[in-house]
Amino acid sequence: PMMGCLNIHASLLPRWRGAGPIQAAILAGDATTGITIMRMEEGLDTGPMLLKEAVPITPATTTPDLHDALSEAGARLILRALDENPAATPQPEAGVTYAPKLTKEDGRLHWAEAAEALERRIRAINPWPGTFFMLKGEAIRVSAASIEAGQGTPGEALDDAGLIACGQGALRLQRLQRGVEPRGERLGLGAAQIGGKHQSGIKPADANELSRRVPASQVEGAAQGRRQGHAIGGGMPGAQADAHTTAGFGFGAAFFVAGFFAGFLVAACAEERLLR
Repeated sequence: PMMGCLNIHASLLPRWRGAGPIQAAILAGDATTGITIMRMEEGLDTGPMLLKEAVPITPATTTPDLHDALSEAGARLILRALDENPAATPQPEAGVTYAPKLTKEDGRLHWAEAAEALERRIRAINPWPGTFFMLKGEAIRVSAASIEAGQGTPGEALDDAGLIACGQGALRLQRLQRGVEPRGERLGLGAAQIGGKHQSGIKPADANELSRRVPASQVEGAAQGRRQGHAIGGGMPGAQADAHTTAGFGFGAAFFVAGFFAGFLVAACAEERLLR
């Protein structure tokens, strides 16, 4: 294309070049990210910038939330870029950071980390690859949690309602799922929402045992609830519980397909405008 190839990048370049800028911004605790329309060149997201738009990140923002907000901003900006053909500005050398491609292992929770960092990881890494910890060789997925006051040996249960001691502070586990391997494959499902004290089935234990304990009774109860059309804790419909499991696959596939066709669309629009 005579205008070159334009890219809609999901960060305010030069921060978070690479494949995972949305998750990286949440993981880092950034208060703001955004969209950059850039002209592609040989380097990884190093090309000159045409337009930028900032998007805020709140303490409750998840990757799906941010993805949708950035998608809307990106659509606006790419149309502006095609209409206005703004002058390109080289990226500054200062402030360059990289967001590598995510792996399944990025979802593993390490209780020695601060509760604040773990909570951000849960918001950033779900729905794919999903955050988890291991229980006797089985992955227990955590898709929602909140930070609370608490102190103890990392991995220790501080009460019987899912409050887990971390390296700093404590994390209240709010939604768990058994039967999902770390690589994200779906096995026998059992989803559980922890709505309040005494509902989780997690009992106080020492550091080595607790961080990994989710009783079979909790999972069986959840599975029974799903068979009746509801997951335990708050009356979550079974279909919604399934959606939490399968959302990662749909999210990734949709993003890939959208990006694939967007490249052709940008090139075609640019070519058409220049040939008028």
